[in-house]
Amino acid sequence: MKLLVVLGSALAAAAVWLVAHGAVGADLAVRQGDGTQPVGLFAVVVVGLLAALLGWALLAGLSRMLRRGRQVWTVTALGVFVVSLLGPLSGVDGATVGWLVLMHTAVAAVVIPGLLVTTGRRAPAGVG
Repeated sequence: MKLLVVLGSALAAAAVWLVAHGAVGADLAVRQGDGTQPVGLFAVVVVGLLAALLGWALLAGLSRMLRRGRQVWTVTALGVFVVSLLGPLSGVDGATVGWLVLMHTAVAAVVIPGLLVTTGRRAPAGVG
């Protein structure tokens, strides 16, 4: 089930990119140094996958180490999402910034609730 969340995060980001690029005709690019870097579909999918995989790994670790690991992860995940919104500010224009914010939001909207739903509360030791 968690694998579906990981794949869903990549699909969510890809769907936003496809609408922006394919349907609207936006050429997404970000400022990088003295030039610009196009935001391609491959990069969008890879980053969506990596974000979900890292979130999954962190959730698994925190759930094993801490009694309230899920709660700590949720606060951390929301914080990472908010900080990630600084990245789109490097978009070359307002439309790009908007599309990139939407991509980040789409990934977070899949990963955060998706991983929480698929990670059940653990019973105390000796129960069940």
